[in-house]
Amino acid sequence: MKTTRIAITLLAICGQLNAEPSSLILKRAWVNKYANRATIAGQMFVDHALHSPKTPSPSKPADDGDIHASGRSPQVGLPMVAEVMNAADNHASAVSLVDSKEGKNTLVNVTGVWRLWFEHPASGETQVQDFTNLEVPGNTNPDHCFEIHPIVNFENQTLNGTFHDIPGYKPKDAKTAFSSYEKLTLSLRANASSVTLASKKIGYNYVLFKMQLRGSAQPLKANDDNSTDGLQANVDIYEVDAGDGDAALASSIRAIFVANTQPASAVENLGKGDELVVLGIPRVDLNKVNAYLKSGGNTATNRKLPYEMVIVAVEQ
Repeated sequence: MKTTRIAITLLAICGQLNAEPSSLILKRAWVNKYANRATIAGQMFVDHALHSPKTPSPSKPADDGDIHASGRSPQVGLPMVAEVMNAADNHASAVSLVDSKEGKNTLVNVTGVWRLWFEHPASGETQVQDFTNLEVPGNTNPDHCFEIHPIVNFENQTLNGTFHDIPGYKPKDAKTAFSSYEKLTLSLRANASSVTLASKKIGYNYVLFKMQLRGSAQPLKANDDNSTDGLQANVDIYEVDAGDGDAALASSIRAIFVANTQPASAVENLGKGDELVVLGIPRVDLNKVNAYLKSGGNTATNRKLPYEMVIVAVEQ
């Protein structure tokens, strides 16, 4: 190998096996808007914020150096957190800026990667997307299935430079993580106005893996205005040390590269067969959910959970 205003109901059963299921209800217009966007731009109230990141160290290699804040956004309408990546690495000003907005009940501007993933669900409860009645979270890490992570811009402070490897952090193993992703199933049923998805809770953030491009990266064009905020590429996934002839862990997965970041710069001139060792985070592939809706599918079905990988760092 070479070294690349119709509403819908989205019911995401996020509980672990033997745990009470949880529900997530989303608007169809919102799904359509963000299915082909890398990021979401809007405003949020910073209700609670961590005051210092957990810095990775030899004794705590699982600490990822992020800092996160919980809050409310009229563009999201769901319980959520927003996270600065690599906050432990020379980004004290960003941390201070987030802290300065905590509890002020004032909307601040934020742009970052939207991330829908079943990692911190509200067991046995229903979370309904509501853009006007925003519930104040009780702490920095409320039950949630939505994140803005990583943040790209916070109150006009650009954070694209945080998209790099995390010094001292031990990322999740590719074989373990992708084996888990690939086993996740999705129960899906739909009608003219709604779609219901059911899946189990899953974690495995920040996975280190090798990706091989099936073709060159292309602009990620939004469905509503044809704008672009990054690149997309169809890739196969391998273990970091995989050699010629080794089987892929996952095939034909969409990789997302945020504009004006290290990963986007690294992939833009690559082509079919080229490879990169990268750090990525998973999220639900709303483009595949949206494609099902547009096809008029309304038959109950069980299928593989559609996911994609947001590339947040390239290993040098």
